[in-house]
Amino acid sequence: MRKTNIQSIGTISASVAAISLLAWFAVPARAENLEDLQQLMNTRECQGCDLNRAGLVHGNLEGVDLSSADLRGANLSRADLRGADLSGADLSRATLLGADLSEADLTGTNFAGADLREAYFTDAIIDGTVFEGTVMVGAVGLPPSALTPQELYMWGMVESRRGNYQGAIDYYTQAYEAQPDFANAVLARAIARYRMGDPDGAIADATLSNQLYLTANSQQGQEVSQQLIALATAYKEAGEVEVTAGRPNFLNFLTSLSGMALQFLTQGGFPGLPF
Repeated sequence: MRKTNIQSIGTISASVAAISLLAWFAVPARAENLEDLQQLMNTRECQGCDLNRAGLVHGNLEGVDLSSADLRGANLSRADLRGADLSGADLSRATLLGADLSEADLTGTNFAGADLREAYFTDAIIDGTVFEGTVMVGAVGLPPSALTPQELYMWGMVESRRGNYQGAIDYYTQAYEAQPDFANAVLARAIARYRMGDPDGAIADATLSNQLYLTANSQQGQEVSQQLIALATAYKEAGEVEVTAGRPNFLNFLTSLSGMALQFLTQGGFPGLPF
């Protein structure tokens, strides 16, 4: 895309510029540099421009060129950024709640500390993109490589709390594949399988987590894994069909744990466990 030089708004007053922006954005936008904002509005090209802390909520930014732009702290919640060029842009601490970044060029984009909850990244170009310290719960279309094993694990916890155990299992699996010694992810997957009424899967995963905890010298992790194996085995042998809407009662599992193991689950090694 051809680079456009920043043009002065000349005699156009800041108030007139603001009124013009209302016609383009769903809500008023405020930026550090009104000339740059005016250029973006007029040409949809503003490479390297200053939009620090700009308010672009619900902005129609489809296909715009904001490469290398300063968008630190900007509010782009629900903005339409489909196909936008954000390569090299700085969106650290920006808010992109529910923003649509499908097919956007995010090569080298800095999202450090940004709020990316429920944002869409389908078919976006992600290469050298910085996601350090971001909040990404509910984001759609991000490749697993963009997330740390711990983030994948926490996303699994979120899905488990929603009752979406298959979705949780998918995240736990990705976390384990990215970090083969991630015992908590395997145990979490075992619990999710148990809650889905899959005792065989629960036993297999709990057996694996027990081995991983043994390697890590975690006695509490081994105890929890072994008790889940015993509970899932008993459930399978009893041939139960209808327990808690067709699924095993997780409270049976919790009450069967010793105090030490329960503390491990709820406080130490297994924070955020969905009861």
